[in-house]
Amino acid sequence: MSVTITVIGTEDIRGLIPLSLARTWNVMRWTPASALTFSVKVTRHVFLLMENTCLVTLTEKVSADAGVHRITFHVRAKDNGISPLMSSVPITVIVTDINTHAPVFNESSYNGSLYENDYLLPFITQVAAYEKDRDQVQIAFSFVFDYSGTFRITSDGKIQPTRALDRETRDEYPLTVVASDGQHNSTSIVTVKVLDRNDNNPVLTFTDRSISLDENIPLGTTLVSGLPASDADIGINAQLTFDILSGNT
Repeated sequence: MSVTITVIGTEDIRGLIPLSLARTWNVMRWTPASALTFSVKVTRHVFLLMENTCLVTLTEKVSADAGVHRITFHVRAKDNGISPLMSSVPITVIVTDINTHAPVFNESSYNGSLYENDYLLPFITQVAAYEKDRDQVQIAFSFVFDYSGTFRITSDGKIQPTRALDRETRDEYPLTVVASDGQHNSTSIVTVKVLDRNDNNPVLTFTDRSISLDENIPLGTTLVSGLPASDADIGINAQLTFDILSGNT
């Protein structure tokens, strides 16, 4: 015969496991349990057989996270006759994993970017998380705040815009992403930068458009200096050049 016991894996499950071996041996040998001597044969010192009993205890932490899923040992019963007889039974302890860990993001933080007015791209960036608990691998992603629905996140962690963004209005969006396994949560920060497009016309801001000059002034005389103009874009998109369109004849 053999005995199989299921142990729920926790951070620390030291404690008593009653194997009811006394009852088993009573049935098999018709001998009172007190007349038997029990011993344990096991390669790992995880179990301890209490003296003069058939109760086995765990002596160290057993966790499925450490790759321990099945431990087998043998309990031997020996009678106290002049010519002792003995028999043994194999016992298998199956360590069953439970959800004791929060999801872990692959990165402590993420960065992504997109050009303003461009919201049809597949995704900005993608987050990923994993579970230390082997049997608990379903992870759901969400935002703490999505800027009134400006962003969405797919089941596989892809972050997408839901509308066109304007860099001149806002050029950066910090997002807090939550990874949940249904019991435990963890978070990571995703920074989305909005890149500039040349989508703004230069603006000439001077108001006095009349210039008075004396006849016969020398060639090369400066008539207007430092035309007040600006552009809401940045970088090369905001560098201005000037030319005369008409009336230069």
